[in-house]
Amino acid sequence: MGRYVTKIGGLLMELLPCPFCGSDDVEEGYTCIYGKEHQSGSIDCNQCGGSVYTLSDRLISAWNKRTYSTKEKESLHKLISRALVDIEEGKTVSVDDLLEKL
Repeated sequence: MGRYVTKIGGLLMELLPCPFCGSDDVEEGYTCIYGKEHQSGSIDCNQCGGSVYTLSDRLISAWNKRTYSTKEKESLHKLISRALVDIEEGKTVSVDDLLEKL
């Protein structure tokens, strides 16, 4: 489980482990731009050196963003492959039908 950090506006958000190596040894930092406090920030992993640097109001969500797991990627690949076969066979494929199969 990640650590909780204070986000701008006083909201508490969970800071997940490093998206690159999974380490919890991460640091959050802010930089002032244009004379205003907390305009940009970074989260850096002390284990692998991975880093996210962006506007401070997007920082935690950018760090916490994850990609699909291998299993999810395989499921999506199968679903898309089946849809392409259906389309080649002249069948109608709707987005709603595909989403129901997920």
